[in-house]
Amino acid sequence: MVGKWHLGYNRKAPVPFQMMPTRHGFQDFYGLPYSNDMKPYSVIDGERVVDPNYYPAEKKAELTWRLTERALERIETYNKDE
Repeated sequence: MVGKWHLGYNRKAPVPFQMMPTRHGFQDFYGLPYSNDMKPYSVIDGERVVDPNYYPAEKKAELTWRLTERALERIETYNKDE
């Protein structure tokens, strides 16, 4: 899954990633754990926070490109024989 998960995660919880897509049937996840109007903005890769304070207003277009590139990579990886 690539994009916004909207169910969030709790950095301070004993199991902060329990609600993430990788715990609910998805093989991979890259994106925001909640809506882009909720702070702090964090980019997640699998179950790893790769950018805990991302997404200032001037980087919205950059995030769109990052999500697009990751989606294309995943399509190529998982569908390479089709």
